[in-house]
Amino acid sequence: MLHDESMAKKPRPTGLDDRRANERRPGQSEVLISWHHDPGQGVRYALVNEGPSGCLITSSVPLVDGMTGTVLGTIPETGCHSASVLVAWCRHVGGRWHVGLRYFGVV
Repeated sequence: MLHDESMAKKPRPTGLDDRRANERRPGQSEVLISWHHDPGQGVRYALVNEGPSGCLITSSVPLVDGMTGTVLGTIPETGCHSASVLVAWCRHVGGRWHVGLRYFGVV
């Protein structure tokens, strides 16, 4: 149970500042994601880069901020961890959509 007064005066850390300080590794594979609105359908996306708190993918269609899903793996398989993801942002860049994903619940 949450108590409203305990949340009112303290800003909750979001981790947004910390993620930009983390090193990102360039992606050379595809990531397979099952979105929670259609769990029976896995979708492949090109992985641009990845860090410990999230990754950047490209998509041919815009993805809605706040969408959630599960990373099922990478293609070719490179020992990728399974994780739940949240669409943090989506921007149109050069004919494609760049999508920032935030990891949570890393398994």
